[in-house]
Amino acid sequence: MPSRVSVPAEPAVAAATDAAPDLHDRELRGLALALTDDAGFRLAIATFEDARIRDVLIDRLAARLTAAGTMLSCLDVASLVPPDERVARQEFSLLAALRRHYEGLAAGQPGTKIAISVVGLEHFISEFSEGGLNALATANLQRELFPQACPLPVVLWLPPWATTLLAQKAPDLWHWRTATFDFPSVGSPPSALAAWPEFTREEWWRPVDGERLGELAAELEALRQREGTDTSPRARAYAAHLRVRLADALYTRGQLDEAFNLLKEAGAIFAALGDVRYVAVTMGKIADTLVLRGQLDEALRILKEKVLPAFEPLGDVRSRAVTMGKIADVLQARGQLDEALRISKEEELPIYERLGDVRERAVAMGRIAGILQARGQLDEALRIRKEEQLPVYERLGDVRSRAVTMGNIAGILQARGQLEEALRIRKEEVLPAFERLGDVHSRAVAMGQIADILQARGELDEALRIRKEEVLPPFECMGDLAECAVTMGKIADILQARGELDEALRIRKEEVVPVFERLGDVHARAATMGKIADILARRGQLAEALRILKEEVVPVFERLGYVREIAVGRANLAITLLKRNKPGDRAEAKRLLCLALADASRLRLPEAATIEKVLADAGFTCD
Repeated sequence: MPSRVSVPAEPAVAAATDAAPDLHDRELRGLALALTDDAGFRLAIATFEDARIRDVLIDRLAARLTAAGTMLSCLDVASLVPPDERVARQEFSLLAALRRHYEGLAAGQPGTKIAISVVGLEHFISEFSEGGLNALATANLQRELFPQACPLPVVLWLPPWATTLLAQKAPDLWHWRTATFDFPSVGSPPSALAAWPEFTREEWWRPVDGERLGELAAELEALRQREGTDTSPRARAYAAHLRVRLADALYTRGQLDEAFNLLKEAGAIFAALGDVRYVAVTMGKIADTLVLRGQLDEALRILKEKVLPAFEPLGDVRSRAVTMGKIADVLQARGQLDEALRISKEEELPIYERLGDVRERAVAMGRIAGILQARGQLDEALRIRKEEQLPVYERLGDVRSRAVTMGNIAGILQARGQLEEALRIRKEEVLPAFERLGDVHSRAVAMGQIADILQARGELDEALRIRKEEVLPPFECMGDLAECAVTMGKIADILQARGELDEALRIRKEEVVPVFERLGDVHARAATMGKIADILARRGQLAEALRILKEEVVPVFERLGYVREIAVGRANLAITLLKRNKPGDRAEAKRLLCLALADASRLRLPEAATIEKVLADAGFTCD
């Protein structure tokens, strides 16, 4: 059977891998974790730019796995078929190669924990020769057979162009992967098109640290200075892709205006190149940015008029399904839960079922569960999370998605008042998973969710300690302004609950609102102003509280189209009017409460019950 013999790395190659130890080490650590699980077949993708550096990285990976009690067996599929046997190369089957390799390992290494590293697949892939995509098409058709043929974790090492073709030409196999790892060469010039595969919905926006953000920004700045010297289509496409990568990183950090501007630049380049698909992908990301900026109507218009029509002529049913999911997300944010649910059930889910894409079906089921939870249908939402989503990620060995789903289950239990079990899940199932993955950002988010439960249990001191010591510092180190502002807002919530109104007010005014203003997050600013109005009302400053609600909260949500927030804002405005109780205040409060109840009831929002109680307590009935 083919085996790989390690040879000393060339000095230049070793120097190149040593030049970016942090970047490569982070990816190697994640890849090693993905390959040391006992869950059977799992597929990881590792993208490299230099085969010599790839070999050095494989040696380092093998050393990591050996230390963890796992043997790494390398399968060089290029050695299976002589280069001149063209027909045999066209008939190559990755499934058959893995089956033979596994059978040999099972016979020769019984009881040994093994992972398989596959190299050389790019030699069987070509867009420009007859039958050059047969290997990918065959692997795609045979995707259901891989777990039985090779019940071991597998990593495919591919150059960027081959990774792109795998995503495009074998989409069903592509969506079976647990993760993708990137091992760029250090200092490589943009002499060729860098092909970034499209992200799945769960990977679409992933946080990056400040160092990586700085690297992307520096590369783009250097590229801007050279753009006039190379105007070839490949160089321009590289420049557009780099803008998208940097926009992704900025988006995760809440720097929405910068991300939006970069995406507009990238879209213009793709349009000039006539790349219809990437124009649509970029417009979809622009819509994501608009959603966080609170511009729901414009986001919805782009998705319906720009993105969806672009994929339909291409016959790209998968991208159409992804776009329908985004439309459902916007509708859910607007409070149009029934229509969001209909789209998810009737126009998104069936496509993934027809394609046999178990991962994306699980993601769509998770969206349906989220909508049901927003409608207060907690039992059905919990059933879907436990029975339709969680088992899929466990079967795929997707540790991250399983942890996220367990967190969603804890959220439902918390909403049902089952705080003890929710806390146990977050402490014992969610937090350790992110710690094993080395995901600092997700760990901080999980700690914040633990603090939420402790706060709900009245353990305010411990909740405050966690926010200050376990949540805020990681976000500050990462330079994540948005998460820092959110965390400071949560700290203000705890202080407000402890009766420390002055400090809570100061934090919101001086440390939260200015950040959201700088980031261009209109929705978050309006929500924070609503909380400032609440503090002012508690302090008896009703006139200023009413002014804020009338001028800086309700009108903003009305303009943005957030129906749930409109209903809540009107109800809070009515409650404040009832507290002031000047002539005419009760009549206006009744009008606002009835409007809020009508919207909440029509959209089946759980807030309807609270609004009904306020009406009853005030002695009001709606016509």
